[in-house]
Amino acid sequence: ISDGNNAGSVAAISYIASVNPLAGTFAEWGTLSINHSWTSVDLSNTYRDPVIIASDPTFNGSDPATVRIKGIDENSFDIRLQEPNYKDGYHVYETVSYLVVESGDWSLNTSGSNLISAGTFNSSKLTSEGFENVSLSGFGGIDYTALTQVQTFNGPDWVTTRTKNLTSSSFQVSMQEEERLNAGAHINEDIGWIAIKEGYITDTSSNTYRSNYAEESSWLIDHNVSNGYIPTSVDTPISILAKLGSYNGSDSANVRISNISNNDFYLRVHEEQSSDKESSHVDEVPAYLVLPGSSGSMTGIRTSAGWSSKWGYGHVSAARAFEELLGIDLTERSDYGGTWWGTDNVDAADAWFGTGDLDSQTGSGITVAVVDSGVDLD
Repeated sequence: ISDGNNAGSVAAISYIASVNPLAGTFAEWGTLSINHSWTSVDLSNTYRDPVIIASDPTFNGSDPATVRIKGIDENSFDIRLQEPNYKDGYHVYETVSYLVVESGDWSLNTSGSNLISAGTFNSSKLTSEGFENVSLSGFGGIDYTALTQVQTFNGPDWVTTRTKNLTSSSFQVSMQEEERLNAGAHINEDIGWIAIKEGYITDTSSNTYRSNYAEESSWLIDHNVSNGYIPTSVDTPISILAKLGSYNGSDSANVRISNISNNDFYLRVHEEQSSDKESSHVDEVPAYLVLPGSSGSMTGIRTSAGWSSKWGYGHVSAARAFEELLGIDLTERSDYGGTWWGTDNVDAADAWFGTGDLDSQTGSGITVAVVDSGVDLD
């Protein structure tokens, strides 16, 4: 970095860009009533690499149903219910909650102890052929809940996800088609996942969530709904994300939710019956996340960026760099729009105009050299 005079002192800036500026709101949730037709969902926030987990549905209709998603972009997605191929494809309205999380590793509090991570991978594997391994970082010695969801609709066959073998460094996921077709492979799909610290956790906006991977014998669930009583202990309206957290029984199945109230709800394991009429299922671990209210936003601090095929390790923000370096809050300025998208994208106007604690920072008189070979030696 040069002062432009080639002599005298050199103006050195030790911190001009923040690679991981995404703090504050990084996730949101909502609750919908959907049926077999596609419904478009507009999000309250904009995301660069969103991961979407939709709960398994309620039990208004007794036919098997899973939730499918497609068309995920920065501020919307499409969602619907899907019945197995042997059914007529029409399903009554069910209640489904969803959670959208910016990909990466996050802490819900400033101490870094309330952790949530999110990501995606691509696979064609069905449970009959084995499971994919998802690696985690930062969860050593921390109990957590893992929730998974197919993100795309590349294959039209009924499909859900099954999760198992949660350890401090990884868990396993695979897709599962209806039993009659669950051999070989499914068309490649993107599969999203989140791992969130177990227990009651509070974010930086004082929202409290309950995450549970209920592997104790008294909390296991089967096909009998009376065995699936789950108290919430929050006494407020709630949204629920519930999935199967184990693979104790290999028959194709997912979770169905009943009798949701402010204080409790019920879960059951629901098998589809493409191969036989038997619907009994062995005990499975329920994995669920209880969120306050029918919608809201989750806030916290990014602990690591994670790699995105669209956004690399994160988004550079000039405004955020000054805020983190000086411990100040800059006034958010309006975007210029049009061909100024580049400067808008790095929040340049916030730094140009400054605020009470920071004079205008235009970079006038400073020469910046970017040294980059363009070669990735790895």
